[in-house]
Amino acid sequence: MSPPRTYVVSTTPIHALTVRQTLIPPGYTFLNVGNLMTVKAKCMADDLLSKAGNRNPDAFDMYIYNDFYPYALLDLVDKTLRTAHSKISKKDWDEGYSILEALFAFMDIESSWPMCDDGEHTKLTDKACGALVVALLRGLKKEGRLNAESFPSLRFFLQNVAGWGDAMNGLSCDSNYSAVCKAIGKRLFQSTWEADCALEKAQTEEWANGLEERDRALVKRGLAEMAEEDEDEDDEEPWFAGGNLEDEDAAGFALSSAWKQYRAYLQASPNVPQCAGGWDISKWTPAQKKEYEFDGGSDSDMD
Repeated sequence: MSPPRTYVVSTTPIHALTVRQTLIPPGYTFLNVGNLMTVKAKCMADDLLSKAGNRNPDAFDMYIYNDFYPYALLDLVDKTLRTAHSKISKKDWDEGYSILEALFAFMDIESSWPMCDDGEHTKLTDKACGALVVALLRGLKKEGRLNAESFPSLRFFLQNVAGWGDAMNGLSCDSNYSAVCKAIGKRLFQSTWEADCALEKAQTEEWANGLEERDRALVKRGLAEMAEEDEDEDDEEPWFAGGNLEDEDAAGFALSSAWKQYRAYLQASPNVPQCAGGWDISKWTPAQKKEYEFDGGSDSDMD
């Protein structure tokens, strides 16, 4: 079984890693345990997480309104999708891959945006996500690059996307792109699963040993705690176990139509904050913050 997922994100800069990486391919690193990705994607995910932190009212001891944070996250997702679309529509697969790697890792950690009260926006955003992923994967396959030799983090990316898609299916989204990812995962990694898991464990240990002391301690403590919880689950099936190989070529993922619907909705119903300060609370003035700061009142006072 592969190492358990933990959401302790390393803050150690890439240049500050203290152990020479021999098992982790050049140009790759971990964002957190279970998330090997390109260094470019790691930097983008770090930036998204930092921006999310600056938009989180809890971090500032503030209450603004119920859906402020989900919509603030959705704004980041929308902007990242536009960047991904600009690359993928031009068949810049490498850039598109890193952007989507970062986005799905980010959404796995900051997962509350689908809880916003605009269900149509959520569904169309998810549809656009799926269409971009499938366009990327099929573009890489056409060029003979849809493999771990070309993208050593491909297994992790596919797992992240499949997991997110399954979660969105539970929210009444038609997220069939998860089935496409499971089919590809099954085709590429079923025969090497045990060896891949062993390599991931060794890579994780190498990465953890190179972190700065605080990060290293947090990661190793999280690994130890989660390993204890999972010690009875050694027979857990791979994430792609339920995949159907025929789903790799499933229809219904035309990027042009999905993007047209998504773009039209954003133009008709723009996502803007319902307060004066904007999404980034760190840029608010003290006067703008004061209105929303906790002052010891009861929850009923904020209803």
